[in-house]
Amino acid sequence: MCELNDIVKKAATSAFVEDYPSACHYYEMAALKGDMKSVHKLVTYYSKEKYNLDLEKAIFWLNEYLNRYANATNRSKYEHQLGAKYKEYYFSTHSEEARGKAVFWLNQAFEHRTEQTKTKIILSIGEQLYGLGDYENAYVILYSILPLCMEKSYHRCMTILGKCYLFGRGVKKNPGKAFELLQIAAKSNSRQAKSLLSKFFKVGDFDE
Repeated sequence: MCELNDIVKKAATSAFVEDYPSACHYYEMAALKGDMKSVHKLVTYYSKEKYNLDLEKAIFWLNEYLNRYANATNRSKYEHQLGAKYKEYYFSTHSEEARGKAVFWLNQAFEHRTEQTKTKIILSIGEQLYGLGDYENAYVILYSILPLCMEKSYHRCMTILGKCYLFGRGVKKNPGKAFELLQIAAKSNSRQAKSLLSKFFKVGDFDE
């Protein structure tokens, strides 16, 4: 334990003086010795440009966290994060393997959601799947939270579902339903919804 504490202190000291490569080196040593907090630090540091950006390593350590520490309560949260990281990696590398893993982990995050999972997290999962072209699952996920999103004026949900109906993505085309949802989103100040209404329905007045 003494050796582990010394390693963590060296990592923290390196981070304090903004020597992030050294901090990551020590946090990796601590993580390999089973220190859960060091795994969290590594994911943070490898995920951000201002620290020591390395998406492959961020993904590796998120996988490690899932394998070692995740439980029924927090599994969905970390699967969501892992899916988001794979999505980010896909957009930077155009790797179809990364896209497939992003879709897989985001769907796992939805499958393992609990009653405590916030609506915004489920919205993010559906939104990211739509961005990855997994329209069918995006539609199912977003439609499942539509009443809550309408209640909370989360216009991104209505906007994406409106696009699903407008373009027939994940669901049969239904211009009437698209118009209805895009109007609701536009009244919640969605610029994209306003643009789509103007372009496809020639509507330009969105006053309450």
